[in-house]
Amino acid sequence: MDQYLEEFLSKNDSLSLDNIEGNFLLSNPWNDKSIMLGFNTEDDFSILKDIYLPEELIAIQHGDNKIEFIYGPLEKSNKEVARSFIFNYIGKEYVCYFGKCSDQIEFLARAFFEADIDSRSNHRNLMFLKDFFEGDSIFDEIYDEPIAISFFIEGDFSLPDFNYSRFSKHLNFYLKFFDRKSSVIHLVKKSTSEELELGVEQELIDAFPQIINSQQIDETLLDIFGVAEETNSP
Repeated sequence: MDQYLEEFLSKNDSLSLDNIEGNFLLSNPWNDKSIMLGFNTEDDFSILKDIYLPEELIAIQHGDNKIEFIYGPLEKSNKEVARSFIFNYIGKEYVCYFGKCSDQIEFLARAFFEADIDSRSNHRNLMFLKDFFEGDSIFDEIYDEPIAISFFIEGDFSLPDFNYSRFSKHLNFYLKFFDRKSSVIHLVKKSTSEELELGVEQELIDAFPQIINSQQIDETLLDIFGVAEETNSP
């Protein structure tokens, strides 16, 4: 087996591998039974080096210092595409910004197959990206200049027990505090509830800060805040 593919499987132990007529079929990425990934055995799997698939997130993690949330095609001139800021959390600095999706996301999106029409995660947004990368003209009809966008957070995620949920709830609180129309990270419990989706909304305010200094907020209050946001969502 390819060394890099073997390392990818080891790092993401929910995956199962089948070799079918010269093609690799990976089932259950992100511990998500609605997704399969199909690759040619000759593909260059070095692109997946150090990639981790967090079950709670519609995202991939690049090594220990960057998470890339899978977003989707968006108009290049959208105000949110230009947004960037620093999030200070538990004494550490995290750089947050939107940007063109990585080659790794494109590689996974092109390999996507729908394993189940019912999906807790909206198939991690890979279906839309696959259509985009394969030239579906619908995006040119919707947007003047569509680009595949991701939301990146760079910082220290090296702790073996890093709590993605707690981090994201704190970030969501401040995103909505400074801009009620901001995109947020919708979190779910592992394997049992709706998966994360980074939603997109328009009409952003101009006063969003460049640096957000987070305080530790009681998690019960964060959960109440999250429920209130979901209740108020259209």
